[in-house]
Amino acid sequence: MLPIQPYGEQKRHVMSSSLICQPPGSKKVQTLLAALLILTMEFIPQILKDLKVFLRTWLERLMLIIIIIMMMPKTRSFMPNHHLEMMKLMS
Repeated sequence: MLPIQPYGEQKRHVMSSSLICQPPGSKKVQTLLAALLILTMEFIPQILKDLKVFLRTWLERLMLIIIIIMMMPKTRSFMPNHHLEMMKLMS
């Protein structure tokens, strides 16, 4: 058997009471979430731009460090003596 569907005045009453029966504070939460979404959408281009600049500067620094390391003379003075002896034997 199908449930009885409200109509006319009864339908309006059911619709309005279902809106009233929302959990307390849910409208505030919805409003805050909507505002947060709008702000996020507003600031995403600026955040991406700042992130791009940040990553670019760190990539440039990393490349500079790699170039400096590659240009350093090939010394093995940081290695312990027994490793130096092994390196001599291998070369």
